[in-house]
Amino acid sequence: MNPPQNNMRNAPNSPSAIVNQLPAATQTPSLNSAGVNQSASTPDELVRQFYAWYLGELRDGKEPFTQEDRMKQYVSDDFIKEHTSGPKDFDRALGLPKPESDWYNMKVEIGKPKYYDKKPYYDAYVDVTYKGFTDRGASVRSGTRFVTIEDSWSVGLQRASDGWRIASIGIRD
Repeated sequence: MNPPQNNMRNAPNSPSAIVNQLPAATQTPSLNSAGVNQSASTPDELVRQFYAWYLGELRDGKEPFTQEDRMKQYVSDDFIKEHTSGPKDFDRALGLPKPESDWYNMKVEIGKPKYYDKKPYYDAYVDVTYKGFTDRGASVRSGTRFVTIEDSWSVGLQRASDGWRIASIGIRD
């Protein structure tokens, strides 16, 4: 049985816990009149804010990918177009298998941004590690299907006129 969703918001592994660990300047994103996030001056700040918001919405039983205006605060238009359709058994943005209830105890660690002298495909990359995600379909132990996963992902970001946007989320090589 899954824990009550409203209690997950304040759990140590919840997105609010991620946000609460941030410096005060990044705890509450400020939005301009167009609703665009202005407090993320660095790629890692944007990634941190995205995961805090996105996972919080999932834990509250909402579908954040369908909130196009809010998604555009964090991700590029091309990212949205590329991920509009996909396997129904996986989250469209994060690429994790459903159900989202397996993500209740997941922690997200955000690395520092990496920039390159010669421009690669994206302007910056941020490594993200998922810890404690439970994939109940991966193995069977004592009649219960589960395995705890630690995955390393790479988030590619593009510089936009008003800040940064996530352009890619993929498994890190």
